[in-house]
Amino acid sequence: MKTTLSNSNSDLKAIEARLDEIRMPSYERMLAKAHLARAEAVADLIVGVARFVKKSVAALFLRPIRRLAAAFG
Repeated sequence: MKTTLSNSNSDLKAIEARLDEIRMPSYERMLAKAHLARAEAVADLIVGVARFVKKSVAALFLRPIRRLAAAFG
């Protein structure tokens, strides 16, 4: 993961610290941390796709419409 969501990094550290306090076998702890990392990656992917769609919509539709409105306005 290159970037993380703004608040998720501190929350993730708190959750991992809480996981370390819970009594469980080490393989279950590693599995839980792997699930958390996968969920973080999916969340980052969703945010990245949403940002891409937002920029694409602005570039393909909104800018030309604004230019036309300015030309006739």
